[in-house]
Amino acid sequence: MPGAAAGGLATLVVEKLRRHLGYARHRQGALSSMPKFADLHMHSTCSDGQRSPAEMVRAAAQVGLDAISLTDHDEVGGLDEAIAEGRACGVEVIPGIELSVIMDGRDIHLLGYFFDHHDLELRDFIRRFNECRLQRVHAMVRRLAELGAPLEVEAVLAKSTHGAIGRPHVAAALLEAGHVASVSEAFERFIGNDGPAYVAKYPFTPEEGVQLIHRLGGVTSLAHPGLYPDDGIVERFVTVGVDGLEIEHPKHTESQRSRFYRIAREHGLLVTGGSDCHGDRFGLQSLGGLKIPYARVEALRERAARVDTQS
Repeated sequence: MPGAAAGGLATLVVEKLRRHLGYARHRQGALSSMPKFADLHMHSTCSDGQRSPAEMVRAAAQVGLDAISLTDHDEVGGLDEAIAEGRACGVEVIPGIELSVIMDGRDIHLLGYFFDHHDLELRDFIRRFNECRLQRVHAMVRRLAELGAPLEVEAVLAKSTHGAIGRPHVAAALLEAGHVASVSEAFERFIGNDGPAYVAKYPFTPEEGVQLIHRLGGVTSLAHPGLYPDDGIVERFVTVGVDGLEIEHPKHTESQRSRFYRIAREHGLLVTGGSDCHGDRFGLQSLGGLKIPYARVEALRERAARVDTQS
C-alpha cells in the first residue's frame, strides 16, 4: 500500500515540522523575554578613545550588549558609522555626546542622548568648539615649554586621528616625549584642573548645554557627578533643567550611588550609566563591564519624546 505509506511519511514530516516550529517559537519567546542591557557612556577615536566607532559597536555585540551610546567629547562625527555598524551587528546605537561646560571655572561634563545629530546648529557649534580646542592645545604647549616640558604641537595633533582634540592627547604626547611616566602623571603634574599648564575650555555654561540638547530634541544627564567636589554642582544642573544623573559609573562608590539615587528620586531625574570606556588609556571599566537595564534606555526615549524643542 504505497499510498498509505506515503501518507504516513507525510504525516511524520508534518509532525516533525510542527515540533520544530513549536520549539523555535518557544526559543524565540524565551530569547525575547531575556533581560536586555545597555552601556550609555563610551568614547571612540573621534575623541579620546582607542577604537573606531565601528570597532566599538562590534565589541559591544561581542560582550552581549543590546544597546549603546557613543558619547565622544564635543563630537558627533562617529555616530553615522556606529549606527550603520549597529544595524549590521544587531546593536541599537543611540545618538550621544559628552559636552564640556564650565561652572565656576571648572570643567563639567554633560551627556546628551536621542538628539538630532545632523542638525546644522549642532554642527556649527562643534566646528567653533573644535577651533577653540585647537587654540587651547597651543596655549597648553606654550605653558609646558615654560615649565621645562617642551612639546611640538604637531606631536599632540598626531595623537588625535580626527575629531575633538584635548588634554588626553597632550598627555599622550608628554608620555611619548619622556616628560612623564604615565598619562596619570601628566594630569597630576601638568594639565589637571589645578595643574600649572591647565587652560580652561570654551566658556559654555550648564544652561547653554542643557538648552542646546533640548532644542535638538534630546535629553541630558550630568556625567559622573561623584567626580566633582560637592553636590552643589548637581543642584545647579537640577535648577537649569537637566533630565538625569549618570549614577552608574565605574568610579562611583556605593555610598555615592545611594546618595545620587536619593537625589534622583527627590527631583524626578532619570538614571543613566555606563563604562566610560576609552580603551586602555585611563584604566577605566572595559566595555560592557558596567551595564544598565534596557528600561533606562526606554525611559530616556520617552522623556525625549516630550522635550520642548523651543525651550
